[in-house]
Amino acid sequence: MPYQGASLLAPLSTFHFHISVLQSLSLRSRTIIFHSCRSTNRVSVMVHYHRLILYFDGASRNNPHGPAACGWVLYEMDRCGADSYNSIASGSDYLGYNVSNNQAEYQGLINGLDYLDNNCISCHGLYVRGDAEIVIRQMEGEYNVNSPNIRPYYNEAQDSLNEVDCNFSNFRHVPRDKNWEADQLANDAIRRALCTGGGYSSSSSDSSDDSFY
Repeated sequence: MPYQGASLLAPLSTFHFHISVLQSLSLRSRTIIFHSCRSTNRVSVMVHYHRLILYFDGASRNNPHGPAACGWVLYEMDRCGADSYNSIASGSDYLGYNVSNNQAEYQGLINGLDYLDNNCISCHGLYVRGDAEIVIRQMEGEYNVNSPNIRPYYNEAQDSLNEVDCNFSNFRHVPRDKNWEADQLANDAIRRALCTGGGYSSSSSDSSDDSFY
């Protein structure tokens, strides 16, 4: 079963090494790092990968009115630069109404990045993939972020990226069929919410209102 990512804090007496020592144990392409902290006298456990791929997406029916949701999937990259068999984690969130497609896409990116930080997962290279071209280009600095509705999401995404322990990150726009898992997670979250009385059903929309760029 693939490792799902976790964090652990324990007294140093639990581990048999000196407080200032950094030890690592290789497990295939993963490395478990035990890092001691002098100030707290605690040990944190971090899982390190060489390269990771984060797919993200969002959906807003009746865009930009919603209902909306987001999804993300985290993979380990293989030696050829493709997704490996090792799907590390995935997630989705229902975001409710008055959330645009672009806002939902940003939230999917934020949630995926936060998972890495919250679960003490580090990597040498983080490759972010999505079919949301506007989000990708804005994160790369190619497009300006002019909308006051998007600026808070962009700022949070940048903050979350800065919290991820990686040597470098790379953003790339991919076709929708390459991002099908994150897309499916987002749309499934909307369907579940509608089935439990979270709102009414309508067709998906990929169009984006200029005011939400």
